[in-house]
Amino acid sequence: MNLFISLKAALLAMQAVTDLVGGTNSETVRIWNSWQRVNGPGSEPCIIMDVDREDQQNDLGGSGDLVVADVTVTCRGRTHDESDALCEAVKSNGGSGGLAGYHGAFDAILDDVVHSETPKNDGSEKYWYDHVMTFTMLWNE
Repeated sequence: MNLFISLKAALLAMQAVTDLVGGTNSETVRIWNSWQRVNGPGSEPCIIMDVDREDQQNDLGGSGDLVVADVTVTCRGRTHDESDALCEAVKSNGGSGGLAGYHGAFDAILDDVVHSETPKNDGSEKYWYDHVMTFTMLWNE
């Protein structure tokens, strides 16, 4: 399983998320791997995903087909409130079941959420506002 593709599909199935980052049109949706990040005007709010670790494990039955991954999901906005609203949409999908406690192609466990202000370093003295969530994700191959 390609975790990025499955995670993006799960996020695009969440109405509260697509209301903020665009629909399924690959030209306009703002969900990226960090290496794909677009920092131009109009790129926020957006979701930036990083798969930090992906390891094979034995499941409880002794089978070696369990995969455990650590994933960072950054919800970036032009303001703190915009970033926070996107973070809440990702976590709960407006109360309809978001990524926190997700069960589907993978299981997702929300480990932590922190927020930060990141300087744009473009001479503007402006910031990106980020809510950074760390997840443990598991699936069987």
